[in-house]
Amino acid sequence: IRCVKNGGEITNNGASRNSSPSISISQDTVREAIYTTVTIGSQTWMAENLDYIAEGNKSRCYDNVRGYNSCDQNGNFYRYEAALGINNNCSVTGNPWVFATEEDVQTLITAVGGVEKLASVGMGGTNESEFTIYASGHYSYAGDNFVPAAASEYASCFWLWDDDDSMNGSSDKRPAYCLKTSGGAVIGEKALINMNEAHSVRFIRSKDCK
Repeated sequence: IRCVKNGGEITNNGASRNSSPSISISQDTVREAIYTTVTIGSQTWMAENLDYIAEGNKSRCYDNVRGYNSCDQNGNFYRYEAALGINNNCSVTGNPWVFATEEDVQTLITAVGGVEKLASVGMGGTNESEFTIYASGHYSYAGDNFVPAAASEYASCFWLWDDDDSMNGSSDKRPAYCLKTSGGAVIGEKALINMNEAHSVRFIRSKDCK
């Protein structure tokens, strides 16, 4: 899950990058932990995956250890309902970090000039946006195992806000924005993902919750 930010306490502001005046890096507190955030155009997103341990065994990270390609880099993978529990309604709680919509993602891609600029170099992208999506794979609760990017249809996915229009009548799947590589190119698309799978969370900061 990735969130966009509008207002709230900033713990450490970073300067704009000279290579792209529309991109700036800072930090903010999400679920009592400090995360790097990136402002691109009119949006502010988490620039790393959420790494909060959800209650009830509803989140996992690789081997549940810290280090490269584990919790520190990829964060936790979440069942959709667990992600919803983390994403409190800002109008009730004042939490400004919320699920992104497909429209939010398309606005982001347009602002940076292509989905490959969101992906890490290791995934075949350029990461010029500092958004830093890694080829993280996902966790399967049905198989009780981690599925690496190379063995998955998508290299990386993060959950999207679930509205009636995005569901297409499905009761066991939820929407996510997913990246994969094909022919050396990075491709991004909305996908309906089985709820037995656990994927990343990136929040966007809400403009309606100040």
